[in-house]
Amino acid sequence: MAEPAKSNPALTDSGRSLTIGPEGRRRVRVDLPDYFPARMLNEFVYCPRLFYYEHVEGVFVENADTLRGAAIHRKVDGGSGAMAAPAGDQAKDAETQGKKDKEKASTEPKEGSETIHSRSAMLGSERLGVIAKLDLVEMRPASANGTDADLFTVEEVCPVDYKAGSPREGEHGVELWDTDRMQLGLQVLVLRDNGYRCKRGIIYYRGTKQRVPLEMTQELEQWIISQIAAARQTANGPIPAPLAVSPKCVRCSLNCICLPDETRLLAEAGVPVPRVLADLPEACVLALEDFGDTDLRKLLSRRHADVDALYEPVLAAAAQLHTKATKLAAQRGTVLEPSFDAALYQWEHALCCEQLLAKRYGMTALPAGVAGELARVAQRLLAAPVVVVHRDFQSSNVLFRRGRMALIDFQGMRLGAAAYDLASLLCDPYVQLPADTRLRLLARYAALCPAQGAETTALFPWAAVQRLTQALGAFGRLSALGHREFAAHIAPAAATLAEMAATCGLAALATLAREIVTREGHP
Repeated sequence: MAEPAKSNPALTDSGRSLTIGPEGRRRVRVDLPDYFPARMLNEFVYCPRLFYYEHVEGVFVENADTLRGAAIHRKVDGGSGAMAAPAGDQAKDAETQGKKDKEKASTEPKEGSETIHSRSAMLGSERLGVIAKLDLVEMRPASANGTDADLFTVEEVCPVDYKAGSPREGEHGVELWDTDRMQLGLQVLVLRDNGYRCKRGIIYYRGTKQRVPLEMTQELEQWIISQIAAARQTANGPIPAPLAVSPKCVRCSLNCICLPDETRLLAEAGVPVPRVLADLPEACVLALEDFGDTDLRKLLSRRHADVDALYEPVLAAAAQLHTKATKLAAQRGTVLEPSFDAALYQWEHALCCEQLLAKRYGMTALPAGVAGELARVAQRLLAAPVVVVHRDFQSSNVLFRRGRMALIDFQGMRLGAAAYDLASLLCDPYVQLPADTRLRLLARYAALCPAQGAETTALFPWAAVQRLTQALGAFGRLSALGHREFAAHIAPAAATLAEMAATCGLAALATLAREIVTREGHP
C-alpha cells in the first residue's frame, strides 16, 4: 500500500514559533490542535496543570526525566512508520508496498507464527479526535493457509510503548500507571479505528526490563473517552489549580514555573527561591534557574556535617516566610491555596486512618481515645495566629547550590500556624534529628522571630503530632502505590509521633504510635 492505513492530514504539526530561553527553557506558541496527541493526554492524566502549561500556554522545560525519556524514544524511532494493511484491505498496491515495508521493518520469529514489527507509526482517529505515534507495533500476518499469500495484510496487532521507569506495584502484582494506561489504551483504540484487530497493548519498562500488558475493556475505553473530554474542557478554561501535597511535583520539570505568583511573592519578601532569570508578563514568560538536586537531607547525611550551620539559612528563610512574606501577601491580596481549617486538619487525620491503619494494618476502627485526641490537636492549631506557611517544609524541599539555599515545592503554600512548618522541618522522618538538636534549632527560630517565637515553641509538639499523622498517611499511600522506599520512613515517623504525643499528654495517640513502630518490625 502507498501510505499508512487511513492516515489523516491532521497528523502533521501545525505552524509554530519557537523561542529558546535560559536554562534550556522553551516557549512554543501554538493553537490547540483539532487532534490531540496521545502524549498530550498522558500529561493531562498526570497533572491537568502541567497539561495546561505545556499545551495551552506552550511552556516546556527539560529535566533529567524528559531527557532520559527522549533518549529512549530516539532509539525506538528508527523505523519507517509504514504498516501493513489490516485484514480485508483491498488496496491495489498493498502487496508491493508491504514488501518494501518488510525490508525496512525488523522481524522476529514468534511461537506459532511470524511477527512483523513496525516502528514509529503515526495514526489518527476521527472518532476520538486524537493522534498517536506508536513506538512499536507487533503485527501477526493473516496467512491462515500457511502460505505467504496474506503476509502483507494483518490479522492482529499489538502496540508496544517504551517507558524509562518501573511499573506500579498493585495488589495483584505489577500494573500500569494511569498515565501509561491512558497513552497505551489510546493506541489500542486508534488502531481499532483504523481497521486493525487489537485486543491489548504492552508497556516495556526499561527500569525493570518488564513487559506489562493492558487488556482493552469497555470500562477502560469509557474512562479514556471521559479523559479526552475533560482535557478539551480544561484547555478551553482557566488554568487548573496546583496539585495538593503530591509526590509528582518534586520531579516535575515545571515545578517552579507552575507557581509564578508565589515565586514572585517569596522572592520579593527575601525568602530564597530559585532566581527569576526572565520575567516577561506580556509574553507570559517566567524563566527560573535550575537549582540542581543537592538537598538538605543529602548534606546532613555526610560525615561531620555541621547541623547548625546547615539549618541556619533554612530557619532564616522560615522566619522571612512567616513575617515578611505574610505581610506582603496581605498587602497585595495574594490568592493562595485554601487556608488550614478544621476540614483540612481532619482530612490529614483521615489520610492516616485510611491509608495506613486500615489499608496497611487492617484496622477497622480507631483505638479508644484517638479520635478525641486528634480533634484536640486540630483545635489547638486553629486557635493559633495564622501566617503564610510552606506546608511541606521538609529536608527534600530545601536545595543547596554553590553556597546558596532555596526552597522549592511550595505549591501547597497557604495560611496556617507557623509551628506546622517548624514541625515539618525539625521532625522530618527523612532526617531524624535528636531531641536536643530539635530544641536548639527551635530556640534559634524563636530568636529570629521574637514576636511569635514563644507561641510557636509552645505549639510545636502539637503541630508535630498533626504533621506526623499526615506524613504517616502519605507514607502508607505511597508505599501501597508501589513506592516501597517510603515504607522505610513509617517507623521513624511513628517513633517521633509517640514522643511528641507524650509531650502533649495524648496517651492514646502515643500508644498507637508505639504500636505502629512495633508493627513495622522495630522494637
